[in-house]
Amino acid sequence: MCKNLLRKSNGIKKYRKLCYNEFTIQLFKECEKMWTAIYVAEGYDIAKKIENLLNEEGFLVKINTFSKEGDNTLYEILAPEFEAQEVQSFLVDLGII
Repeated sequence: MCKNLLRKSNGIKKYRKLCYNEFTIQLFKECEKMWTAIYVAEGYDIAKKIENLLNEEGFLVKINTFSKEGDNTLYEILAPEFEAQEVQSFLVDLGII
């Protein structure tokens, strides 16, 4: 499919982006059951901020509700198993962990 996109696109950068997006979608489908919790955040705002930082760095992550007690909600930050250790190292470098 990427080869067909190259013919339709205006350049290699657009081609790479389209292939990356296609790869990301495929990777999410294949890794659906292979997610690892890399961090537990207290509150949605903190979890979303961490998710955005990791996405900006190019990591695939998602947020899942972990626990809810009264007004406190914990969210787990999940990453594919194959890059979980690298994501945790990045969080250590940021001082989050």
